[in-house]
Amino acid sequence: LTITGSTIADNTSYSDEYSCDGGGIYNPGTLTISGSFIVDNSANCHLGSAGGAISSSGTLTILNSYISGNGAGGSRYGAAGGVSSTGTLTIQNSTFENNGAGGDYYAVGGGLMASGSTSISGSTFIGNEVVAGYCDHFDELDCDSEGGGIANGRNGVMTITNSTISGNHANLYGGGLVNYGDMTIVNTTITGNEGGGFQSNNRRQNVVTR
Repeated sequence: LTITGSTIADNTSYSDEYSCDGGGIYNPGTLTISGSFIVDNSANCHLGSAGGAISSSGTLTILNSYISGNGAGGSRYGAAGGVSSTGTLTIQNSTFENNGAGGDYYAVGGGLMASGSTSISGSTFIGNEVVAGYCDHFDELDCDSEGGGIANGRNGVMTITNSTISGNHANLYGGGLVNYGDMTIVNTTITGNEGGGFQSNNRRQNVVTR
């Protein structure tokens, strides 16, 4: 499936009992999004949600697109306010702006959370955030809030090239990005993020910056 020159906006995935994924799009197959706007979608379910804009377990390619104002949350966790990917993900020349994930105990990946194979080039992550409510009120061991812009999971292999990660926020650590897997960063600007620019938490990690 290919989506070109389209707007996907104001959609909601909701459950008052369970968790849910993919407020705007749920992709278990192969999807290319080009020259499109994905804005103001949400996944908001009782236990928690992932992928306010897109949840993908298949192959997802995002080209020359704008992903903004999307959110994921729940009473326990919120992950990937913008895009959640457990499969293969390619992002080129796109902007992730003002997306957010929140929950009482756990919030991760305001703009993007990925745990598969991910390639990001020529793209901007700006003004995304994660907020775990208990991180502001209790000992940090009771909560987890990380990766305001980008989160790379334990099984993730991620490359970021010629991109900007700026002005993102996490109320614990990794305001710009957090890494639990293998990550390569090349010619990329990480600046002005709240909660720290870059946090890497995997002793088996392979982080290379150039």
